Amino acid sequence: FIDPALADAPTTALHLLPPKQLAQTARALTTLAKPWCLGKEAVAGFGDAVAAAAATSRSMGPAAGWVSWSCLLYGLAAAGMVSIGHGSSHLSRAFQRGCRVLLSLGMEGAKDYDVANLIYAAGQTKVDPAILQPLALFISDALQSGATVWPGAIHQTWSNIL
Repeated sequence: FIDPALADAPTTALHLLPPKQLAQTARALTTLAKPWCLGKEAVAGFGDAVAAAAATSRSMGPAAGWVSWSCLLYGLAAAGMVSIGHGSSHLSRAFQRGCRVLLSLGMEGAKDYDVANLIYAAGQTKVDPAILQPLALFISDALQSGATVWPGAIHQTWSNIL
């Protein structure tokens, strides 16, 4: 699931974190990016490093699952990260990898809020829609075929997803 072009990326301390901790690091950027804290500009470099680690870390493979990927991408989006130069930024590469991993998992382990967070993150970061399209089509097909994807989903969650 690692892009061969990125396989030789340097290993950082972020690469050594388990998926849950890398995702929590991204979520922490949300608070740090607030105007009363450090601000978006101050955390942009750290957000870029987290996205780069997500795109190349072995721990962010299928075992990371829906929760870690959606939390990580949501955290980067909520911190104000924006995809510049579709396909070339670390954020775009993290989205590409995340969508490939999640597509390989199917709906196994997916919760309503995971899908909502992923779609929110894609919109907020202005990631190339072509990156999200295969996963969005898969989710749509699963719902249309009558799959019981999220048995406890509340109406507000569904409206957030749509």
